[in-house]
Amino acid sequence: MPRITREYGSCLLALALMLPACQPADDTPAAAASWQVDPQPTLMLTSDRLPEGHELNGIYAAHQLPAGSLLIANSGAHELLLVDSLGRFSRTIGRKGQGPGEYSGDLHLFQDVGDTIVVYDGGSKRWTFLTPELELARTVSDYNAEIPSPSWLYRGSLVSDATIRQERDHARDILTRARSRDPSFEHLLLAKQDAQGATWVRRLENAREWEVYQGADSTFAQVTLPPGLELLSIGTDALVGVAHDSLGEETIQVHRLARPPGNRAPLAPAALPDPPMAQSDMPPLGRELRNLVVTQEGYYSDHASYATVADSLRARLEGGARLFLLYGDKNHWGGVAVIPASGVTCGITVG
Repeated sequence: MPRITREYGSCLLALALMLPACQPADDTPAAAASWQVDPQPTLMLTSDRLPEGHELNGIYAAHQLPAGSLLIANSGAHELLLVDSLGRFSRTIGRKGQGPGEYSGDLHLFQDVGDTIVVYDGGSKRWTFLTPELELARTVSDYNAEIPSPSWLYRGSLVSDATIRQERDHARDILTRARSRDPSFEHLLLAKQDAQGATWVRRLENAREWEVYQGADSTFAQVTLPPGLELLSIGTDALVGVAHDSLGEETIQVHRLARPPGNRAPLAPAALPDPPMAQSDMPPLGRELRNLVVTQEGYYSDHASYATVADSLRARLEGGARLFLLYGDKNHWGGVAVIPASGVTCGITVG
């Protein structure tokens, strides 16, 4: 078995709030504008267009820069790739290592003020700040309180921000309202906040269909992604995603996005939350997650890979907890556990 490290995600005790009791008959609001995604990509980047040794491998983030060039977090090669608007290779930024400007794990990209690009390295647990010219500015430890985590849990939802200092109150309100259509937490919600202030929401099991809420009045639209496209980043008029073929080869794709004005979402008003539960009343989710780790290790010993579907495991979760697995392969897995009665949500990653 591979050597692994274990990280227990923060259990968001302050979010232990009761959910609204009513649920509309339909999962999707009836009146919704359709934001059109061009099915034909304006750019397709495959490994055969890149120099040897810089093939696409482990792409978890890509960001389109203002001039149209594309910055790709190429985790498998421990580097950032820069290609122009036509997909022609420009240069690499960084290399494998532990020093400033070097990377050792899964890489993720975010924006900061003044067109600054921020790279999070899951291997070194470190933030690297790059200037708009993609030159190294500084590095910051993961544990520095200056930088709020751009990925966070809220009431059965996993949210990813486009920037590292994004306002979250609107997203919390949207997720509370969206949860009113699934008060028993049958589904884990995945959400992205884009740089234009819109909140994109989908169910874990449906990667193509997104609901989009924009502005303080919560205007609503629907977006359907092309088949097989995993959404990485959202621009004003384009989406960047990654697709995998039957052999696991990765292709970066850019698709045009048309954003006509959306219709107002006919969601029920968010219910006033009940007081938070006392910590002594909460089911021991930490213990349940530890049981999950043991169960996953047993699954690995039988299959040489971690489970990707919760039903494949026989983990014992008490207190009515629901388990959702986000991903799993030979080296990593991640999951989220939720207590439906309270909305308490905890996450765990291994690898």
